[in-house]
Parts: sequence; structure tokens; C-alpha cells
Amino acid sequence: MSEDNKTIVSRWFREFWGNPWNPRIVNELCTADVGSYSIARTGSGAARREVAARVE
Repeated sequence: MSEDNKTIVSRWFREFWGNPWNPRIVNELCTADVGSYSIARTGSGAARREVAARVE
């Protein structure tokens, strides 16, 4: 894994799952076509909006 990828993953775990958490990290690190097994509708940006709505 590249150092850039490690940095991104580290930020995701620290800022999304950490305490205190940063809900803005969803829009900063996720692309519009992000997928999730539980809520994805890839290609429309809906998954990112759903994740952000759940955490705001």
C-alpha cells in the first residue's frame, strides 16, 4: 500500500471513527461513487450523501 493510501486510511479511522469524530471527513475523502454494502447506490453520489446524513 502506498504511503498516500496509508495516510488516507489513517485519517478515515482517526477522524470518522475517532473521538471526537469529524463528520465532514465523509465529503472530504469519499468520492461520489463510494460504495458500501449496506447503503450503496454507486454512481449517483447517493451513498456519500446517505453516510453524511447518518453522521451529521
